[in-house]
Amino acid sequence: MRITYSPLVRLGSLLAILCCCRELHGAEIPSRDGITYTSIFRLIANPAEYDGKVVHFTGYAVIEFENTAVYAMGDAAENGDVASSVWLDFSKVSSSRPKHFHTGYAQITGTFHQHLERGAGHLGLWPASVDQVTAFSRVDHPYNFFGRLDLVFFLLLLLALGAIWLLKSSKGRQQTCR
Repeated sequence: MRITYSPLVRLGSLLAILCCCRELHGAEIPSRDGITYTSIFRLIANPAEYDGKVVHFTGYAVIEFENTAVYAMGDAAENGDVASSVWLDFSKVSSSRPKHFHTGYAQITGTFHQHLERGAGHLGLWPASVDQVTAFSRVDHPYNFFGRLDLVFFLLLLLALGAIWLLKSSKGRQQTCR
């Protein structure tokens, strides 16, 4: 006995798979070169997990006197929310210190350290730091790719809903013609 599924069930299954795949973009990605690609949110939420690891992440960077840090969002930087930020220590690698950069989103690669007892940065206010920064580059907006990805999934959803509507309306016409 062969089981056949209606087009609606097939379409629904496809949408469920696509939605599950969409959630993978925020996952941590270890690489062969020893760099862990992650998010600043994961660094802040699980500092012990990343302590001593070389990480690559994106955040809202501020480079100024007594405030050289990467924040989760621009609002956190404006409000001085050090709990949702990581201190940037360029003292060990002076060549990577960005020139002509004050604030904005950036991608950073460096060694992550949590500081439980004394804190990091100016007056020890930051709970964690990134030192030995090997890469620092400005990005226009960190979520451009995922914003486009969200648009693609939205358009796929609209296409699927249109297909469902067409299937239902064509079944209704077939029944009225009989």
